[in-house]
Amino acid sequence: MSKSALLILADGAEEMEAVISADVMRRGGITVKVAGLAGKQPVVCSRDVTIVPDIGLEDAIKEGPYDVIVLPGGLKGAANVGN
Repeated sequence: MSKSALLILADGAEEMEAVISADVMRRGGITVKVAGLAGKQPVVCSRDVTIVPDIGLEDAIKEGPYDVIVLPGGLKGAANVGN
């Protein structure tokens, strides 16, 4: 059975931490869902890079469980996840 990961993406997240983490896990055969904290709309990251999540967080939770949850850093992104 394949391993799975949920990467939660919030406005202000560090884009390199999100993209590189998802890329490395996918290359390793892990199924990765990139979930937008505020739904499926585009997320503006810390350096003004916009990323479109695969799914909204509420829907992603319904598809769980996951073997790992990834929370990319970034000061504003971490604050948004914390809230």
